[in-house]
Amino acid sequence: MGFISLLALVVVALLVIMLKFVIDGVREKNWKKSIISVIVFLAVILLLYFGLICFITSM
Repeated sequence: MGFISLLALVVVALLVIMLKFVIDGVREKNWKKSIISVIVFLAVILLLYFGLICFITSM
């Protein structure tokens, strides 16, 4: 399995976990839980994106 495939699996796993927290937050009417999980997911995606850009351009 290649590097990109592993990163894709990580992103999909994070997406599933984030969706679970958002759905639980909406059911419990806990908006902080929903919003924080979305922000953390987006932050991880941005870190992966910029990290890969730095990694690729440094080669």
